[in-house]
Amino acid sequence: SRLELAYGYSRSIMDWIRIGARVKLLAGAVRADVLIDDLNLKMDGQEWAVTAHGNAEVSGPVKVGTVKGTKEIDLGSIEIPEDIEDINEYASESSVGFAVDLGATSGRTILATYDGHRVSMREITRFENPMIPSGGHLFWDIAALYNEILRGLKAVADEGLEIKSIGIDTWGCDFAFFGKDGQLLGLPYCYRDQHTAGSREAFFKKMSAEKVYKRTGIQFMDFNSLFQLDTLKRNGCQALEHADKVLFIPDALIYMLTGKAICEYTVASTSQMLNPVTGDLDSEILSAL
Repeated sequence: SRLELAYGYSRSIMDWIRIGARVKLLAGAVRADVLIDDLNLKMDGQEWAVTAHGNAEVSGPVKVGTVKGTKEIDLGSIEIPEDIEDINEYASESSVGFAVDLGATSGRTILATYDGHRVSMREITRFENPMIPSGGHLFWDIAALYNEILRGLKAVADEGLEIKSIGIDTWGCDFAFFGKDGQLLGLPYCYRDQHTAGSREAFFKKMSAEKVYKRTGIQFMDFNSLFQLDTLKRNGCQALEHADKVLFIPDALIYMLTGKAICEYTVASTSQMLNPVTGDLDSEILSAL
């Protein structure tokens, strides 16, 4: 027996699609479900507040009953920490952001606008992201993805909108090589390629599994960036040997768009090379590699 508190909300963002979320908390010896009919989020300067209306259904091991009604839940105002700037410094009235959402089979570009109180999102383009089989391996066509991003940006430009920021989100682990001249060195390997089979055991001959896990804290998978790089090095990958930069897929696309090479923390955390204690790539693991 348990108490289950379910909190959910969804809304239409287009005629044919809805987005939503549901959170559950478990405790005690009864069951409870909460349905939120209306949820409002207000952001104003240094404060934000949430109000919600809905119904609650509660049942227990002996008595079963339903409590329904509408009640406003005011979560109050929460101050943003002083080290975080005013949201309006990032997003003034009529600010426009451009998001690129890339998955392992498809991608899309999304336009987000902020009017000073509310964020609205609209899908601009949608496209396929197929794996490319070549020479017995699987690769990503990163040039095609770059072209799709440009297509989305052009569509926004055709509407006369000025974009203030661009964010790119992709799957983790995979990466691309770039030469000293800034040019892409071949297509990036796909994490589903079988060339990394048994790669963990090969690397653990250089550094024990216990030590690697202690220094990174993430699950061992053959396609983690560490094991991919070690495999390519053992196989004499020419792109790796001539690379001046190794960039994770979202960082690679940013580099192709802006010429700025970065290593973003969250995608680096998928690599099995990031030390969460230091917040940086682990020097001992890199030395073993």
